[in-house]
Amino acid sequence: MDNTLKSKFKISPTASLVLCLASEIYQDGKTCQAYLENIETSEGELLLKSFKQIFEHSESIAVLRKRYIRNLFDYYANQFTQFQVCILGAGLDPISLYLLEQYDHQIETIFEVDIEFMDEKRALYTELIGDQNKVKLITHDATDIDPLLDELKRLGHHSSSPTIFLLEGFVYYISRDKFSTLLEKLA
Repeated sequence: MDNTLKSKFKISPTASLVLCLASEIYQDGKTCQAYLENIETSEGELLLKSFKQIFEHSESIAVLRKRYIRNLFDYYANQFTQFQVCILGAGLDPISLYLLEQYDHQIETIFEVDIEFMDEKRALYTELIGDQNKVKLITHDATDIDPLLDELKRLGHHSSSPTIFLLEGFVYYISRDKFSTLLEKLA
C-alpha cells in the first residue's frame, strides 16, 4: 500500500528543522517513516547544514533527548497495564505513531495538543493509520489550562487513569510562571 500523498505537506523551515534534527529516531517504525515521506523537509535540511556548522552535535542532542523519552515510555509501560498520553506542544512530531506501534494494547488514548498543524496532522494520520479513535488531536493553546482540561475531559481523558504528560517541545515557549501554574493544575 502506497501511503504517499499526491503532494507533500509544506511546513515552516523551523518546524522542518526540528524534524530533520531527529530524523534518525523516526526510522524506528514504518508508520513514522511514511509520515515523514509526506512532509516537505528540504528547507529544514538546508537549515540543518548551517546549524551543524555552528554546533556539530545538534543532531545527537535531539536524538538523545528523543531516545530518553522513549526509554521513559518503556519504563512506564512496565509500570502500568493501561495509560493515557497527553502531548502538549505536539507540533509535527510523529511520536503518537511510534507509541501506537509499540504500546497499542496499553494505551487508552493519546491527546496531542498544539495551536497549529492539528488539521494537517489529522489528515496525514488518517491517510496512514485510518480513523484511529485512540488519537485525539486538539487545536488549543496549552497555556490556557482550564479550558484545555475541560476539553481533555470532554474527549475522554480520565483523571483516575495514569497519564503521561509530555512537554518536550513546549516548555521553551512559555514563561516560568506559566510553566509552574501548568504543573500545579496537571498534578
